[in-house]
Parts: sequence; C-alpha cells; structure tokens
Amino acid sequence: MGGVFISEFLLKLMKRLKGILDIGEDEEIEIIDSREMIEDESNYSEILLSPMKGEVIPIEKIPHKVFNGKILGEGVAILPIDGWVLSPVEGRIIHIMDSKHAIGIKSINGADILIHVGIETEKLQGEGFQIFVQTGDDVKPGDKLIQFDLEYIKNKAKSPIMPMIISNSDVYQSVITIKSGQVDYREPLLELFELD
Repeated sequence: MGGVFISEFLLKLMKRLKGILDIGEDEEIEIIDSREMIEDESNYSEILLSPMKGEVIPIEKIPHKVFNGKILGEGVAILPIDGWVLSPVEGRIIHIMDSKHAIGIKSINGADILIHVGIETEKLQGEGFQIFVQTGDDVKPGDKLIQFDLEYIKNKAKSPIMPMIISNSDVYQSVITIKSGQVDYREPLLELFELD
C-alpha cells in the first residue's frame, strides 16, 4: 500500500474514533466494518510492461508447441519491429542462456518471467545478440536487457516472435493480456492476479 493511502485510512479511522469518544452514554454507537476503509486485497495484481515494441500475439499462436501448449506457463508474445528487449518489471536477473537468446527475471512481487527472443534462436549460439546484464543484477522497468539483430533472426531462425512467459503461472488465479494490436515499450501488457 502506498503512504498516501495509509494516511487517508488513518485519518478516516481517527475521525471515526473521535466521533465515538465524543458521544454521550445514551447515544447509540455505530459499528463499522473496517474492511470498507481499505482496498480489496483479493484483487491484488501485478502489471508487467511490454519489454519490446511490436505486435501483440496470443500465446496460442506462437509457432512452437512448448509455448503454444503452455508447457512453460501462461504468457503472451510480441512480433518485434526493432531490436531491443527492456525489463518489464522491477526485479532480479536469475538466468541468462549461454546463447543469449533468453533471460529469466524474478519480479519483486514474485513472478518468474522468461523472455525468449525468437523461436529456435538457441541454434544461433549467441550470434546477433548482445546482453547488457548479468545474473544477479537488479533491474527496473525499462532497463536494457538484450539488443538483437532483427534482420539476422528473421533470416536465420524459425520466427522472430518473442514469447514472454510466466513460468510460475500456476500460483496465479489468472494471467491476462491487457493490450492488443501494436504495443510500445513500457506499455502495460500483462496483469497477474494472485490466487485467493
């Protein structure tokens, strides 16, 4: 919860308390439900920003059964129009593939995020990729993660489509794509709702 919301909550609570303490013995005390004064925690969600500029593609349309079959988890994909991958969240780099085509991030809220540039790009053995982070680095939304040669990937890999997968999506009630069509860097892309 943000500090501003807590201040408003405490202000309301103090006003209610003062009202109760000021009433006479014969006056009726109104019983209030404190849950009315706080936000509904059951709807907690985490927003993942777009790490890339391009066209949003549903996970079911990724041309690879590991992704479209959701074997690795729920998610979304982007057909890129340029060659940058930025961090979609605040978190920590937990894995970088030796072939530089994929990176794993643990968000500060607990989401395990796999960003995979292109389909079957591991066969390129790192050619056409440049990594800007190391395992263990802390990142913020918009930090540069990977630069890649889009034309090279289009010519050498099965597809330039970039899946972004929530590999621990089983701990969420739902993973919802909140953007369609064209997406730009740092636009809200996925929303994760926790289980009750």
